Amino acid sequence: MTEDTRFHVVFSVNVGGLPGLGATVTSLIQNCSQPERLIINIMCSNMPEHHMGNIRTLFSKLNFTGEYRFIEYDADEEFKGLPRLLGDLTPYGRLLIPDYIDASRVLYLDSDLVIDIDVLPLQDLDMEGHVIAAVLGGSVAYTNDLPYFLDRGFDREMSYFNSGVLLMDIDAWKEKDITKVWRDIVKDRPETIPTVDQTILNRVCGGNFRHLPKNYNVAFLAHYKKPDYDRAVFHFIGSPKPWDFLGNLIHAGYGLWKQYSPSFWEREYQQMSVGRLDRAWNIRRSIGRAFKKRYVS
Repeated sequence: MTEDTRFHVVFSVNVGGLPGLGATVTSLIQNCSQPERLIINIMCSNMPEHHMGNIRTLFSKLNFTGEYRFIEYDADEEFKGLPRLLGDLTPYGRLLIPDYIDASRVLYLDSDLVIDIDVLPLQDLDMEGHVIAAVLGGSVAYTNDLPYFLDRGFDREMSYFNSGVLLMDIDAWKEKDITKVWRDIVKDRPETIPTVDQTILNRVCGGNFRHLPKNYNVAFLAHYKKPDYDRAVFHFIGSPKPWDFLGNLIHAGYGLWKQYSPSFWEREYQQMSVGRLDRAWNIRRSIGRAFKKRYVS
């Protein structure tokens, strides 16, 4: 098999994102028509060896016939001074993909997805000259990023995307020197960046990106029933997630997630622990709201 027939998929994951990764990777591989064509890249910063060993075991148990690679980097050094998401800088890792992967086309995926569709057709999607393809989420007017963009002269009706599923044209990225563009962007009052990498990438595009079919990033909130798509990439946005404390009672997507969640992965990341209780405490208001909306409202 030649290198041009292989399709690079990238995850940028921290320890906090590992509970969802098992089902995301499992669903990606099981629904891929030719998994041997996949090269799965795991970007991680200061990841303890124990967790990397679990990821290796995951691919082994799935009898993955493609290739997987770890890309280790230092997020604290690369993104020093930028706002953190839940205390972490690894969400910015996707901005480094063109620095580490030698390929023309790359698919970036978050670790809170169920990929109930074959991703290989995206390898041949016509990017129409765009650097990024993503699902249109609406206009910036309905996002937390609105003040940021208005303050910099952007129109409130500018098209906006969620960065959890991104198809990236690496050749176009390098030709247009997008690395310099985003590095210049983060010098502009970085403390005001509201949605970390998503803000930066939407500013890079300025509303001009290739639109993916809607079923490649379908939002699935805890208190809503399953969105009406037969085959899709389901994105468990917000909190709680299906794997969070009480997720089996609160999240309508628990059954879908459970379908792809490996038992050994659950033993590693679903057991009650200080970290899990700490997260439950931090998102307690979200848990309460989701419970109320599902069972009371």
